[in-house]
Amino acid sequence: MSPENIKELNKKPLLVGGPVIYLMSKDIRVKNNPSLMYAQRLALENKLELKVYFNLYADLSVRSYQHFAFMIKGIEEVSVKLAKLNIPLVVSTSSEKDFLTELRKNKPCILILDHSSLKHARKKQQRVAERLDCKVVTCDGRNIIPVWYLSDKEEHSARTIRPKINKLLPLFIYKNKIPAFHSYNKQGDKNLINCNKLLAKVKAKHLSDYKPQIIPGEDAALDVLGRFVNLKLDNYQETRSDPTKESTSLLSAYLHFGMISPLTIYSAVKDMDNNAAFIEELVVRRELADNYCYNNHNYDNLKGAKDWAQKTLIKHLSDRREFVYELQEFESASTHDKAWNAAQTQMLRTGFMHGYMRMYWCKKILEWSSSAETAIQTAIYLNDKYQLDGLDSNGYTGIMWSIAGIHDRPWFEREVYGSIRYMNFNGLKRKFNIDSYISKWLPKQS
Repeated sequence: MSPENIKELNKKPLLVGGPVIYLMSKDIRVKNNPSLMYAQRLALENKLELKVYFNLYADLSVRSYQHFAFMIKGIEEVSVKLAKLNIPLVVSTSSEKDFLTELRKNKPCILILDHSSLKHARKKQQRVAERLDCKVVTCDGRNIIPVWYLSDKEEHSARTIRPKINKLLPLFIYKNKIPAFHSYNKQGDKNLINCNKLLAKVKAKHLSDYKPQIIPGEDAALDVLGRFVNLKLDNYQETRSDPTKESTSLLSAYLHFGMISPLTIYSAVKDMDNNAAFIEELVVRRELADNYCYNNHNYDNLKGAKDWAQKTLIKHLSDRREFVYELQEFESASTHDKAWNAAQTQMLRTGFMHGYMRMYWCKKILEWSSSAETAIQTAIYLNDKYQLDGLDSNGYTGIMWSIAGIHDRPWFEREVYGSIRYMNFNGLKRKFNIDSYISKWLPKQS
């Protein structure tokens, strides 16, 4: 990893004698985890203990029980791997205040945090940095090029960020790394977690008929990557926009929970043929999304749109809508549009929606809502509640691209949309066999 991956959150000193503590949150993995590697390097250089913590907020209302289960099973796998390296993983379910008290009792030399570009996580991390006596840093393991190093401003589009990525990317490519056995920790201090006991503390709602189609954990993520590279990558550019071909990588949820590093994925595909379209999405589009959320705190509302988009949407606010649906009708897939209902049903059952259908899904929410702001909030609510990769900068940016023209340009003006790019059912029919997609997810309506 590079020193540029690290960003100080306070100017306090390293405290002599205490353990190095890594507070895992966004990067639930052992391989290619910059925060973990940096934590161990400091601990070894100073002959200190190394502890890993995870503070589980078990009452995060917007997420479902199944999302917590996916995450907790990944944490359980990491705890087993770290135990073999003599590194304890402690999972706490305390409140923020009580968890800070718990950290203080350890008298840490330094606290290392996983980076998030989302505003609520950043505010929480800043409070921790202010209230602890030791140095606190955050480490960007979500991106290959750290978000604060790649650009110091909100980028206009993929066109403006792509040259910066191409220039800097070689500087951040390194061989796969895993931590070593940590001999400065006490032997036997393993703290293996109990997945069932943690799940018993989760207060989130259990969604009926909701079953993610992928297995949680770092090992499963690596298996999915291997199958994608061997079986799908060669035809990805041709078939990626066809949801009936099932040619997507299925890695987005693993990336969201940090169960696999984008560097690990990039290393697996960089020397393969026909990789350009996938690398564009993995690196350019993901880093662009993080850049947007990091530099624009209004990524979740209409104020986060460019002036042209805000003006055109306000101009067409009073346009007649042929259909206007309430949140409950959207959520229950009860619109007049079978394609939209099929996409919503896929998400309701599996926590996944094909990327091309996600664009259509979002744009129709705009078309059938009383305002663009209402559409944004509806899309965010549904995305974060049901998508396994929800609560993510990719999701917020995708919603804002679809509804508010972020990273896009003005198009031909029309009712409701104004100059926002338009999509319709006939476009789906031209792109792929939409009837096949509908019949899979709505067999009784096809």
